[in-house]
Amino acid sequence: MFKERTSIEGQSVEEIFNKDYKCFEIEGQTIGVVQVFTMDIEQVFARKEKFLEYMKMTHDNKNHFLTLLLITDILKKGSYLLYQYNLLNFVSMVFGVDNQQGVFIKGIVSRKK
Repeated sequence: MFKERTSIEGQSVEEIFNKDYKCFEIEGQTIGVVQVFTMDIEQVFARKEKFLEYMKMTHDNKNHFLTLLLITDILKKGSYLLYQYNLLNFVSMVFGVDNQQGVFIKGIVSRKK
């Protein structure tokens, strides 16, 4: 039942992205954050390039410093990150992980914390 509620099947990349898109201002920089909860990460990764293209367009059009898509895997209790940013190695510096699209970070289950 929960798997059905977290399914993104039949939704466009734009619908998924804009359903939960939030902007934050931190020290004069605008950050856009989207969070998707899923129990089937492959549904998202199957469209990874489309998400990255849409994120790049949104990032550039809104002049963000960082645009971040958190793909939260409820069972693994963490999130995979897709991102666009204006500072080289920003994700690596902040999260202490490899600077690669789709990297998993254990413990990140909410954009509010």
